[in-house]
Amino acid sequence: MKHFKILLLAITLIAVCWLPVNAQEGHHHVSDDLALVSEDDLARAPVVPCPLCTRPTYEVTEWTDYYYYEEVDCIHKPHGTDMILRSNGTTYQRCHCGYSRVLSDEGYREKTECHGYY
Repeated sequence: MKHFKILLLAITLIAVCWLPVNAQEGHHHVSDDLALVSEDDLARAPVVPCPLCTRPTYEVTEWTDYYYYEEVDCIHKPHGTDMILRSNGTTYQRCHCGYSRVLSDEGYREKTECHGYY
């Protein structure tokens, strides 16, 4: 009887701890490609209802990998060149139900790799 009471107490504690957590989550399913969205991204995003499921959507900007754009004379050292690399960005409106649409083309961002020498 003592083991039964301990088992019943353990099950009750698990249920009490588990139910409030799942009630707050809302039992929604997040697809694999949206699972990497941070809570900070969701907090900063404007609240717009999803046209498919009416839950709030969020905006995310995706950038491509950097690619070679051009090579210019090095500005850091007397010889050699600098490589200008670019990455293109697109902003999407997304929802956890899988809805996604392009909002804007963010253009590009650049970075410079110094390949100069003395």
